Amino acid sequence: MGQLKAMLEESILDLRKILNHIGKFSKYPKLLQSLLKKMCVVWSQDDDSRRVLALIILMKAVKKNPDYFSSCSRGMYLVYVKSSKFIYGSNIGKNNFMKNGLLELYSLDLNEAYKHAFVFIRQLAITVRKAFLRASKEDTRAVYNWQFICSLRFWSEFVSRNANSSELVRTLVHPLVQVILGTVSLSPGSRWIALRFHCVECLHILAGVVQLRNRFSDDGEPAAGTAGASSFGTSLVPSLPLLLDVFRLFDFNKRSSMASSAPMDLRLMLHFSPSQRRETACLDAVCSWLHDFLTESLTLYAGSVAFPEYSLPAVTEMRAFLKTCRVANFTRNFKVLVKKVKEHADFVKKRRSCVKNLTDSQAITAVEAGLTTASDSPLFAYYAIHRKARVLELTALAERFKNEDTALDAEDHKSAKKTKERLQKKSSADARIHEGRRGGGE
Repeated sequence: MGQLKAMLEESILDLRKILNHIGKFSKYPKLLQSLLKKMCVVWSQDDDSRRVLALIILMKAVKKNPDYFSSCSRGMYLVYVKSSKFIYGSNIGKNNFMKNGLLELYSLDLNEAYKHAFVFIRQLAITVRKAFLRASKEDTRAVYNWQFICSLRFWSEFVSRNANSSELVRTLVHPLVQVILGTVSLSPGSRWIALRFHCVECLHILAGVVQLRNRFSDDGEPAAGTAGASSFGTSLVPSLPLLLDVFRLFDFNKRSSMASSAPMDLRLMLHFSPSQRRETACLDAVCSWLHDFLTESLTLYAGSVAFPEYSLPAVTEMRAFLKTCRVANFTRNFKVLVKKVKEHADFVKKRRSCVKNLTDSQAITAVEAGLTTASDSPLFAYYAIHRKARVLELTALAERFKNEDTALDAEDHKSAKKTKERLQKKSSADARIHEGRRGGGE
């Protein structure tokens, strides 16, 4: 015991030595609890190699001691949320590493993880409800911040990843979708368009976009072992209305008053400042991300017999946009998308015409399986090409901002500073009132 205690008291922990003796810590609950706390700190704050070792130690400790799963996973989640206060180009990799490690840990015990997910998702819902009822800037800011969005993203990935393995986890899809939709509708203007896209990404994750993206390899062909996979698009998650609203939120014909020195990466933003909305890069980024998400939203359900009806509002809205928008750079990609969606709708109509009885679920399932695996599917072929180009584009953006250590959302810092000053003034005023009452009482 003395040797184990000495390991934890070192100024710089020897993680490899601790890893080799992880089994011995199980005999001493207090030492094990102390070890888990210290590893959480290393996992969240140290350099890359030590964070990986800390995660391995945490995983092994929880596997050997299942009774500590609840306290360890809860502590790691709270540390993850705390470290997500701001997202920069320089720390987004660390944030993703922590998220993926936490997902691995929560997947060890889905029954216990469900209890945590239920409580934390409920807390997110309460925060959104409070913001609706009070309609104050402070309550809105409690929702519109990186910690809240990172929490939504984490639970979306957790539910999507484990919904097929656990009926309990699957029941969380609907409440999580409602929280995401409520988050967007809290302030549905053009200023928070980046946050809207983050929420759409969460909805797509719940709909199975990860499986859709993994289906295609770099050469545009179905990846090995994924041909015929139909795990995406099995649940209807309503992301399309959130995207179609963007056409009405922006005037794409309006000329920007400021030239942009660099493109905008909306993955590192929650909103546009007034000066950013005047830049040329603003509309470029919105148009690019809108086309990307519309393509994904439509492709997710390209294997459904209801695709022609599902895609009709999108086709109608995009055609109206093409009639009014005079900027060729904005309309080019949408023209191609409308064409491919129309071709795929005709393709689905032809395939489903063989089903004469709508109550014949087996026949419908067979048709949908054929649609998903069809090599001549117009929309799947288009998505494969688009995804390959999009990955290269996003990689270039990530490379450009990888050393960015100041928030693109500078107003977040200003708002936090103003809130702190306001609370300090209020505390001082309350203290003076209290002192006055005491003086009067004397």
